[in-house]
Amino acid sequence: MLVLSPENHVNSWEEFVKWVKKSKEPIRIGFKNPVAIAKLIFERALVEEGLTYTSDKSDRTKDILMVHMKGEKNLVPGLQNNIINGYLPVWQKIPIQR
Repeated sequence: MLVLSPENHVNSWEEFVKWVKKSKEPIRIGFKNPVAIAKLIFERALVEEGLTYTSDKSDRTKDILMVHMKGEKNLVPGLQNNIINGYLPVWQKIPIQR
C-alpha cells in the first residue's frame, strides 16, 4: 500500500508507475524506519518495474527519492507540508485466531 496526497489522482499501481516514469523530478516517498517491511517490499516492487531509487537527496538521476521520516508521527505532516509526495504506511500485526 502507498498513501498519496488527496490532490494526486493516481488510483492504482500501474498509474503510479506511469506517473513516476513521466515525472521530470524524483518522486519523494517517505518511510518510518530503514528496515520497515513496507519499505523493503516497496523497493523490490520498484526494481520489478525497472524503476530506480535512492536515499541520497543530492542524486536527482533516480526515479524515486526514499525519505527517512524518522518515525510514524512524521509521515502525515510530511505529506501535508509537501516534504514528500507519498508514504509507506505502517503495517499492523493481525492476530491469528484459531
